Order: sequence, then C-alpha cells, then structure tokens
Amino acid sequence: MPQMGDVIANAYQRPLYFFSLQINLTFFLHHYSLNRNEVLAIAFINNNHYVAITLKPGAPVPPIVNRWTQFATLTMIRWKLLIQNRIDRFLTISSSSNEGDPFSEMNELNETPIKELIDQQKEEQQQWNEQLKNTIENHFNQLEQVYLTNIDK
Repeated sequence: MPQMGDVIANAYQRPLYFFSLQINLTFFLHHYSLNRNEVLAIAFINNNHYVAITLKPGAPVPPIVNRWTQFATLTMIRWKLLIQNRIDRFLTISSSSNEGDPFSEMNELNETPIKELIDQQKEEQQQWNEQLKNTIENHFNQLEQVYLTNIDK
C-alpha cells in the first residue's frame, strides 16, 4: 500500500494518510492545487486488510513521504504548511512512545484517545471546506462589485 500512496492521492486528488504498525505516512498530490476534497485516511490492520478511518480535526498525522518534495510543484507546498503542526505533534508523540504505538503516551496522559482523534478529522475537513467556500464567495462578490461599477461608468 505505501508504494501506491502517491497514485491514490493523485488519482483521487486528495491527501492520503496511511497508518499501520510498520509505517505511517502522509501522501500529497503532486500537481493539483488546494481543493475542497476530503482527505483519505486508511489503516492496515491485523496484517491482512485495510479500513477507512475518519480523523478528528487537529488529529496528529504522520510525516509526509520523503520523495514528495521531489515531484511537488511550488503551489503544492501549501499542503504541507497546512498540516505541519499536526505532523510535529505526531512525531513528538511517536518519538516519546516506548511501545511502538505513537498514541499510547497520549492515552496514558488521559488526553484524547486515538479513536476520538481519528473522528476529529472529518469535522476539521468540513470547517476547512466552509472557510474555503466563504473565501471563494467573498472573492466572487468583490469581482462582481468591480464589474458592476465598471458597467455603471
């Protein structure tokens, strides 16, 4: 699966978060600009199948696959900027864990358990979509005002 992460992200034009006991990675698009598509999050479980998961807003996410920067356009670097703090949280949690579970220490501290973190992602994506929609509508309204002003002259 990790070998196909780039293909999946680009085919569906959305970021992909991949979780397993062996490796955790984020895959971004190479050539498409920011969009309102929901992220894909997949976990490999029981060493035999994949499941779709939903992350809560602000959930820690794995680091971006190393080779992404070799192929990403400058426009695409914005994806990384949007989630860098979440990657940093993931790395902090996973580096402090002794059991190989990047979320075990967080759970021991009585913070949000992984299941709740996973559920946060959908809400965060919806908020981001709403912000993007509002930004586009505001720009459209501004352009419309400029157009109408020019017609009146």
